[in-house]
Amino acid sequence: METFSRHIEIRQIGDCVVVYFTRSRILHTTEHEQLAEKLREVVEVYRPRSLVLNLHNVVFLPSAVLSHLVTLKVRLGKQGRRFALCNLRPEIAEILRIAGLDRWFTIFADEQDALAALSTTAGESLG
Repeated sequence: METFSRHIEIRQIGDCVVVYFTRSRILHTTEHEQLAEKLREVVEVYRPRSLVLNLHNVVFLPSAVLSHLVTLKVRLGKQGRRFALCNLRPEIAEILRIAGLDRWFTIFADEQDALAALSTTAGESLG
């Protein structure tokens, strides 16, 4: 695993990159912007076919961060790349459900499920 910034660590597995949030809460606006910039850098540097965000460590997800994730999903989709979330804590899953994003994001129970699905559906668009 590689530390990419103080907010995220990454692991490349084939043509997929898994991003791990290193902090359980990202509260300040400047941190939201730094996180968004680092995620953009990951996509530019690694050019993954699929990007998985492993949210096992996240206990609070502000709406500004959700907005950045929506933007990232749209950007990747336009490039023919896939985007998924995994390992959501119940409170994060509830936030996504309330926002109606649980049906929009591709969400997996765990990282292994996400990687298996993304590698076996190379011709399909999972988002």
